[in-house]
Amino acid sequence: MLAPDQHAALELLADSAQGCTVPILLASGCSVASLRRLARQRLAIADRVRVSREHRSGTVVRFRISKAGRKALHDGRRNRHKKLFGLAILVLFVIGMIAGMYVGAFVLTNALELIPPAA
Repeated sequence: MLAPDQHAALELLADSAQGCTVPILLASGCSVASLRRLARQRLAIADRVRVSREHRSGTVVRFRISKAGRKALHDGRRNRHKKLFGLAILVLFVIGMIAGMYVGAFVLTNALELIPPAA
């Protein structure tokens, strides 16, 4: 089961063809500990990438989603749909029970009016 910030990070990585750098993932609400867990569980791949801009060069860490990460993301979506379906069935059941009690009470009060009073 994925934590909410891990799920959000995998969603972001799945939408990005080249992956995302750590600052982008941190800005989206993911913690460093969650990124480490994703890498350890092999749900994401961390690479060091050499970057050079305007007479500066350095390395940044870029995360990409792995096949296992895509599978975990897909399974998480499927489980969420199952839970929502179960909740919808429960709500319909409760509404049916309330409606049944209301109709039963209405029928009972009308039936009591038809019974003649005892002498």
